[in-house]
Amino acid sequence: MTNCNFCGAPVFLELSNPSYYTTAFSKQSSSSFISQSVQCNGCGVNILANDSPYSLLGNLCRDLKYNEPTSHYFQLITDLNVSLTPENRITIYRCSPKDDYLAQSLFNHHPSKYVIFPEYLNLHELNNIAVDANSLFLCIRYIEHVNSYDYLQKLFTAIHDSDSFIYFEILDFQSLINAGDYSFIWNERVSYPTQPQIKSLLSTNGFACSTFQFSSSQAVEPFLSFFARPLDTRSWEINSALPPSPIASTFSLSNCESIIIQRLKYSLSQVQSISFYGVGNKSMQLSLYINQYLPSIRLEFFDGTALKVGSKWLTSTVKHFDSDFCQSDLYIFSFDNSYSKQLQSTILFEHPSASIKFISKFFSIPEYEKNC
Repeated sequence: MTNCNFCGAPVFLELSNPSYYTTAFSKQSSSSFISQSVQCNGCGVNILANDSPYSLLGNLCRDLKYNEPTSHYFQLITDLNVSLTPENRITIYRCSPKDDYLAQSLFNHHPSKYVIFPEYLNLHELNNIAVDANSLFLCIRYIEHVNSYDYLQKLFTAIHDSDSFIYFEILDFQSLINAGDYSFIWNERVSYPTQPQIKSLLSTNGFACSTFQFSSSQAVEPFLSFFARPLDTRSWEINSALPPSPIASTFSLSNCESIIIQRLKYSLSQVQSISFYGVGNKSMQLSLYINQYLPSIRLEFFDGTALKVGSKWLTSTVKHFDSDFCQSDLYIFSFDNSYSKQLQSTILFEHPSASIKFISKFFSIPEYEKNC
C-alpha cells in the first residue's frame, strides 16, 4: 500500500493484474521493488503506486516543496486580485500539493482577503463539504492525471453551485510537440490536453474563461493557465469529458516512445557508464528506459535535495552534488543554470574529454523522424 500523492488517500496494488510495471525508487530498502500505474479511488487521478511506503512519486513528493516554476505567480497574483473582488473572504480549495505555493502566496499577499481550506479535495470531500460562495479552486498540473471524469463533473458542479472561480495550469503540450520535445510522455499522465481542449471543456460546461500568457523566460517548459468562473445563467448539463484531442489525430504517443527507445539504443550503444545530475521525473523516466533496454550500463545519480540524497534509485544510491568525482562515459544534466555550469566545469577539469548532454536532447524527435 502507498498513498496518493495528490489527495493522500491510501492506494493498494493489485499485482495479479498490473497495468504497468517498472523498477522504482526506495528510501529504506537496498533492493528494488515493483510499481504500477493505478487509479486512486479517492480523487480519480492516475499515479505510480508500489509496494513500498517510500515511493518517489508518493510520500517523497508530498514532503518536497513543489519545484515547478513559480516566477510567473507575482503577475498572476496581481491579476487574480483584480478579478476576485467579493466583499467576503475567499476560501481557496486545493486539488493537490502542487497548489500549495500559489495558495500560500495569495494568502501572504492579502491575509485579510483569503483563507486556505485545510485539506486537499477529493471525491468524498466534494460530497460532504459545503463549499463557500465565491471560492477559488486551484488545479495546477492536475487535470492531465485525471482518468475519472466523474470527479471533474463533481468539481464543476460544486463550482457552479457556489458561484466560485477556478484556476487551471497545464504544460503546453502542443508547443512541446511542435518543438519536437517529448519529455512530457509520462505514465502518470492519462491525457495531454491542449489549449483549445481546455477552453472547450470550460466553455461547454458553462464557464467564462480567460487565458494568462507568460513569456518563455519565466519557465523551463512552456505552460498554459486558465482562470474561469461560471456564467450568470446555467441552462446546460455538466459534461466534463475532454473533447477529441488534436494531438491524438496527428500521431501516436506510443510510437514516439518507441522512437525514443530506438534512439537511446543507438546513441548509447558504446556507453558503459552514465552519471545523472538532478533526480526528477525526466531523469527517472530516462533511467528506467536505459535500465530496461540497456541493462549493462552502470548508472550513478547526483542531487542536492536532502530527502533524495542517500536514497536508493534503481541499483545506485543517490549522492550529493559535492560528492567525490565519479568518472563516467556520459554525464546527463536535468537542469541548466549557473550551478549546473559550475558542476560541468568541475567535471571537465577532472575529465577533459567528458561527454556532457542535457536530458531534453534524449526526448527530442525531429519532424521527419516522427513521420517515418
